[in-house]
Amino acid sequence: MQTQGSNHSGHQEALVGDKVEAWADREENNDMAKKKYELSAKDDKKKEEALPATTCEKASLEGDPKEHKKWWHVCLKIMFCFLGGILFGIALEKTRVFEPNVIRDQFVYQRFIMMKAFLAAMATGLLCLGVMALLPVTRPVFQDIRHVFINHQEKGVLTSVVGGLLLGMGMTISGACPGMVLAQVGAGVGMGSALLTLLGCLVGVAMYAAVEPWVVKYTKPTGPYKKKHVDDWVPLPYAALSFAFTFAIALLIFGLEYVKPWQTELCEYTHLNTSSVSCVPVPNNGDWTCFMSLRAWPPWIGGIVIGLLQLVITLSVGDTLGGSSSYCTVMSQVLSYAWIVIGLLQLVITLSVGDTLGGSSSYCTVVSQVLVTDRLQQMSPYLSRYRTGLGNWWQVVYVVGAVVGALISAASSQTLGTVKGVSMASGFFGGLIMLFGARLGAGCTSGHGLSGTALLVIISFFAVAAMFAGGTIIGFIMWGAARADMANFPLNYVSY
Repeated sequence: MQTQGSNHSGHQEALVGDKVEAWADREENNDMAKKKYELSAKDDKKKEEALPATTCEKASLEGDPKEHKKWWHVCLKIMFCFLGGILFGIALEKTRVFEPNVIRDQFVYQRFIMMKAFLAAMATGLLCLGVMALLPVTRPVFQDIRHVFINHQEKGVLTSVVGGLLLGMGMTISGACPGMVLAQVGAGVGMGSALLTLLGCLVGVAMYAAVEPWVVKYTKPTGPYKKKHVDDWVPLPYAALSFAFTFAIALLIFGLEYVKPWQTELCEYTHLNTSSVSCVPVPNNGDWTCFMSLRAWPPWIGGIVIGLLQLVITLSVGDTLGGSSSYCTVMSQVLSYAWIVIGLLQLVITLSVGDTLGGSSSYCTVVSQVLVTDRLQQMSPYLSRYRTGLGNWWQVVYVVGAVVGALISAASSQTLGTVKGVSMASGFFGGLIMLFGARLGAGCTSGHGLSGTALLVIISFFAVAAMFAGGTIIGFIMWGAARADMANFPLNYVSY
């Protein structure tokens, strides 16, 4: 009996020992799996950080030794960006879409020049990217820019919609947009009053940089969206959807042109007598054999030019069209001599949100030039990301080109300094609200409106819809207020 008991006991101990050993093996395997997962996550993070990102969260390229070695390659990219910016400025000036009264009239649906140019640029961008997605030689580039665009968006639907609303409101108030304000400066709108709108844009970026940590903290999505593109929801490849969208948008442009021919929309509000105002047609002076001498081009021509720039920028710098980040880059260079500005911003933030100053895309690059000391860079990590690198500075070169292009275009048609601007207060505060909204929503009329929609990014469609909604709301409020003075209506609406 003792022997049997001993055997039985030994058998139980063996079983227990086997279970313990098996448990230990499982634990060891789990630990190894966990370590592998952590190492994999770190590797993925390093790979993401190494990507040549193209949005506000992109990494600087200045530390890449390959970029330093291929200096001629960098110079070539800068040249393409500058020439592309010149074409952008010419297209905006020639389509007259940069005029404050054209922008304001669009949001109360009196004129559709802006809509036609915008839709033509969107359709052309969709067509170009659809072809890139089909061709084996360009497909990797298309996939890279699509991946970078969406994976460097820290914003969700909430901030995209709220930012879009503010962007649209600022556009109506200022009679501009982040890209068009550069054309206004170049064309001498309001005899230089557009510079106040530009200043408002820079201040808007600085103000957003001050509150950016809290914005991200309280509005950042809890996790990544599983379905980020239209083709994630529709069982069709990107190329097929892009061609379908292009065709639908072309039909819409033809419909708008049939109802409102673009020649009939070339007019300026003026007093016919002391009690009435009318939009008097402006002759399209110039020679059709010399396109540059014409005062205006059909809006879809300018839109096609802008849409083709999507292809140029994508293939030359591996990025998509955008402009508001350049303001961040420039602003980041200045603050060592701007402690008074910091103090004023401290006061503004304290009074408006009950907090203290803490530490968007070409505008982000511009504004980030304020941060010339380590202390200032620590105060504003958001702007610090835009200070250096070709990934940030190409947009600054691009928007400078836009100023030059608009200047050349206006001078060639003898319209330099002839376009009326909005009031100084409307220009400044409209610019401020516009850029604050653009950075809050992580994109502007170019970033979300042309690039995001062309890539079929769902958040960009929300942002564009919100932009038009915000602009329309403020537009009709201003339109209603202007009607109180019928003797000057609607001249007073477009000149507030």
